[in-house]
Amino acid sequence: MGRERLAIPAKATVSGLVAGRVIVKLDEAWPGAGAGFGAGSLAELDLRSLLANPGALKPGLVWAPGPRDSLEEVTTTRDKLIVSSLSNVLGRASVYTPVAGGGWTKAPMNFQKDLSLKLGDADTRSNQAFVTASGFLMPSVLYLADAASGATVPVK
Repeated sequence: MGRERLAIPAKATVSGLVAGRVIVKLDEAWPGAGAGFGAGSLAELDLRSLLANPGALKPGLVWAPGPRDSLEEVTTTRDKLIVSSLSNVLGRASVYTPVAGGGWTKAPMNFQKDLSLKLGDADTRSNQAFVTASGFLMPSVLYLADAASGATVPVK
C-alpha cells in the first residue's frame, strides 16, 4: 500500500487530533463538503475513515465564522479542542468537547472581555494549555488554562 493524497483542499492544515477526530483548518472553501465549509472554518474527519479511504472523506463542521468573525488559532489537549477567534475585533477563546456519536459542546474560556488572546503550548496528556492575554490597559499575562474546568491561573 503506497501513499495516497488526503482529499482536503490545497490550502488546509491538519491542526490536531481529538478523540479519533482529525481537526482541519480551512484557508479556502471546501467545495465538495457543503456550504458551511468556507475559508476560516474548522472541519473534523473521522480518523478510522480517513485511514481506510483518504480519497473519499466526509467532513463534519466544528466551527464556522460569522460575518464579523475570524479564526485565530487552534490547539488540542488530551480530549479538548481550544479555539481562539476574533469577534468584532475582540478576542474570544472557547473549549470544544467531542460528544459521543458526533458533534461538539462549546464552552467559553474564563477571560475578561476586550483582550487579545494567543494560544501557547498545550499538553496532550492533560487538558491544560498556556494562553497569553493582553489588552490596551493590561500588560501581557501568561495563563495556565484548564480546558476541562475552564479555570485560568496567571503564571507570569
